[in-house]
Amino acid sequence: MQQARSNRREADASYVQQMGRVLRKRDVAALRDFLIQAAMERNDPSEAEEIKGIPEADLEVRMHKMIMARKDLHDLHEESRKWLIAHGFRPLA
Repeated sequence: MQQARSNRREADASYVQQMGRVLRKRDVAALRDFLIQAAMERNDPSEAEEIKGIPEADLEVRMHKMIMARKDLHDLHEESRKWLIAHGFRPLA
């Protein structure tokens, strides 16, 4: 049981690091590919299909909001804040 929890924590940490690298690219297609791959690795094909169906514009908004939510991407916050405002969204931070 302890080993399973340790493995899960390591997988979660790896996901967070990988997500950070993908978000840093600011590439909607790369984000979509990453999210689909992660869903498939969790054996969740229905989530993968749902991600495939998200319109690019919606995923771009989500990408900028995710960047704003991550302290480790603080160097990208200003650019994402400006992008969100320019597209009629209110940044959280």
